[in-house]
Formats: sequence, C-alpha cells, structure tokens
Amino acid sequence: MCYKKYMKKNELARKLRKKRIVSYLSSVVKKKPFKTWLVGGCIRDTFLGIPVRDYDIVITGNAQDVSMCIAKDLGGNQFCLDSNLEEYRIMLSRNRIIDVKSIQDISHDLKQRDFTINALAFSLVDLETFSDPFNGIADLRRKRMQVVSSSVFAKDPLRLLRMFRLACTLGFSLPDDSIALAKRSVRKIDSVARERIRTELMLLFESSKSYRYVKRMDAIGLIAALFPEVEKGKRIPQHKYRSINLKEHSLVCYDIMEKIIDKKGYSVFTGFETVFKSFIHKHKALLKLAALLHDIGKLYTMREDPSGTVCFWMHEKKGELRLKDYYQQRLSLSNREIEILSLLVLHHMRAHLLSREKIITNHALYRFVKDGKDVIPGILLLTYADSIASSGTGKEVKRIEETIEKIIGYFAASQRVKIRKQLITGHDLIKQFGLKPGPIFKTILEAIEKKNIEGVITTKGEALKFARKLITQLQ
Repeated sequence: MCYKKYMKKNELARKLRKKRIVSYLSSVVKKKPFKTWLVGGCIRDTFLGIPVRDYDIVITGNAQDVSMCIAKDLGGNQFCLDSNLEEYRIMLSRNRIIDVKSIQDISHDLKQRDFTINALAFSLVDLETFSDPFNGIADLRRKRMQVVSSSVFAKDPLRLLRMFRLACTLGFSLPDDSIALAKRSVRKIDSVARERIRTELMLLFESSKSYRYVKRMDAIGLIAALFPEVEKGKRIPQHKYRSINLKEHSLVCYDIMEKIIDKKGYSVFTGFETVFKSFIHKHKALLKLAALLHDIGKLYTMREDPSGTVCFWMHEKKGELRLKDYYQQRLSLSNREIEILSLLVLHHMRAHLLSREKIITNHALYRFVKDGKDVIPGILLLTYADSIASSGTGKEVKRIEETIEKIIGYFAASQRVKIRKQLITGHDLIKQFGLKPGPIFKTILEAIEKKNIEGVITTKGEALKFARKLITQLQ
C-alpha cells in the first residue's frame, strides 16, 4: 500500500480533483441549489493510494432525481437501495458503483458513521472544502482504526466484524478503547443478518496476514460468538500434540493454512505448484474456514476405550454433517460452497491414514480422487496444515509430504485423462459386446479409467481389448 503519511489536505483535494468521475459529479451538482459531498471510503482509499471503484455522495436535495440524471449521463443502471433513507445506487461499467443518499446536514451524517477514517466529506460544489470533525485524516496518517463514538456498535453490530476486517485489509492498528468498546458489545453480533456477517468474514479470510486479527477477535469473544463449537474445543485436551486443547489446535491450523497460502508453502510439492495455486486462487477463504472448523466433529465423537485412550472415531463425518446442518445457514453459504467445505472436512483424514500404509495402492488413490472430486488439492492442503499444526515438523510431516506427493500426482494424471475424450463409453459396451446396461458398466468403465490414469491403456483399441478380457472374467 503506497501513501504519503504526511499528505496535506490540499494535496488530497488535488488527487480527488484529478479523478474524472469526481470532476463529472462536481459539474452535475455545483449549479444546484443544494450541498453535495463525496464521503467515506473513496476519500480514505484515495489518501491510501488504493484504486477506487465505489463512490458515495450525499446531498441535501432529491437523491432520486440526481441519481437518475447521473445514470442517464453515464449510461448506468439506477435502482433504489432504501426508499425510507432515500438511498440509490448507480451501476456503471467496469464494476464501478455510485451511491447517492439524501441527508439533512453533513455534520449529522458524519456522526452516524463507524470509524473516523470513514467520517470524511469532500465538497463536490467547490472541490476544496473538507469536513473532518473526528480527525480522520490524522488517523489515516497514524494507520489507526478509531471509532467515531461509543454508540458505534449499538447502531450496527456488524461494525464489530468490519473493524477487524478493515484493520486487516488496511494494515491498521486497533486502539485499546475501540477494542474495549467492542468487547462490551460482542453479544450484539447475533442480531446481524447472516448474509452481512458472511460478507465481512469472507473478506477477512481472503486477506493476507489475517491470523493476528482473528486472535484479537478471539480475545474479546467474537470467535466464540460466531463459531461456538470452536470455543467449546477448550474442553477437549490434545494429548501428544503441540496444542493444549482442540480450540488452540483449530486456531493454530488456521495460522498454518494462512502461512502455507501467503508464503507458498505448497511449493514443497515440486511440479504441482500450479495445481495448488489455482485452487487457492478460487477458494482461499473456504480453505481458512475449513482449517478453523475441520475438527468440530470431535465434540460429538470423543470416546475413551478400555485402555484409557481417547479417540474420535468418524469425527470427520460428524463434522461434515454439522456443517450442512448448522453452518450453511449460519454463514449463508451457497450449495457449491458447502459442497467444497464438506469435502474438505470429510476427507481431511484420508491422507493421514494412507500415510500409515506400507504400500499405497493405485486402487486407494483412485477411490480417494474419485470421492474428493475437484477439491482434492484443497483436501491435501488442509491435511498438510493439520499435520504441521499437530506435530510441527519431523517424521510425521515428512511422511505426510511424501503421501501428498503421490496423491496429487495421481490427481493431476486423472485431470489430464478427464479433459481428453473418454476412450470408450457404455454405448461401445452395448455395440461391441452386446451387454445390457447395469452395474457391470460401472465396473468396466472405472477399471479402464484407472488403467488410463496409470498410462497402461491409452487408445480405444487397447480399452476394448481390456474390456473383453474383463467381461470374460466377470461372466
């Protein structure tokens, strides 16, 4: 992030004036008989040197008329966000957004905002005047998140999450008084719509170096409020592991996953970096969420055998069910997101179990890849993070690395086969051998697919010859 710590207001004004859209908005409103201000994040991000795509303006006139005029001039689509608040949105090309809202007074509007760095206004009438009643520009220079007032979280409890998310994405510090106020307000998060919570959480998890902010969220009870089963993990000791209890292990696993992502820890698997990188690019937030929740099933499966050994048989299956029963709705996850998250949690132990085998058969690899689908790279990343979080380094992690290398190699080969045309189909089995559709089709076609992945069968002729032999054996 590039910005001038000691930038003066006149320099900030000059940077704002240079923006074509700001110049245009000024030309629309400066002759109108009302006051118009550019407010909030677009001023903050301009100061910080962050590209701006969303612009918020407030006017003491009719927001509907002005927004319709802007939309018409710029070829955008205008629609109402909130008729009671007289708030309208204009969608422009290249994902740019302009929000227009009617207000009575700029001072009152800024008092309702969340943090000082967002309680900023710049006059679109004269393109000179700033309103900065809470010294937001000074806090931008200090890189500090400071609440506007003691009622910030009461007005909108989502700001509890937004404070940590913004601090993380901007790399800002959190003053003790803001943290103390958040701690007193943390229970209010339950009143927030789940869709809004999901948006802020995913933005946080998408960010780099989020772990220290997650830890600070945990310190005030926000993690417990959002993920009650993670908090309950304190009751379950982690014998023979580096963490003292399951909750600590879950947080450590989140930390390790983030480091694997940020520091490209997957590059240890030479030749498969692109496979892992592609999955991370699409599903970074879900990987971190899975790291946090991968062991929640242990809360429901803890048993002690006659020898006194504590075990968690099938905890991954119980965890998958809990995700579908509770967390999909709580976090407003899409069907595809819950499918990915479920596969990550359900199969995170399989590589651990395979690593204990003397020989990993091609059949075992095939079944794993078949069950894990296109989520295999993510499952292996979760297994790797879990292994490091459990034992740190040493023989166990080395063994897991060797196992992951075999699995990802088999997965990559299966993907190459998948994008090629299938060697033979059920239609070929009917035409060539007179077979009737049934369970035998699946047996034959899967056997050919395995041989194709292994490079033993590569042509249609070879596949038909193998199918003939297999049919004879099966019949």
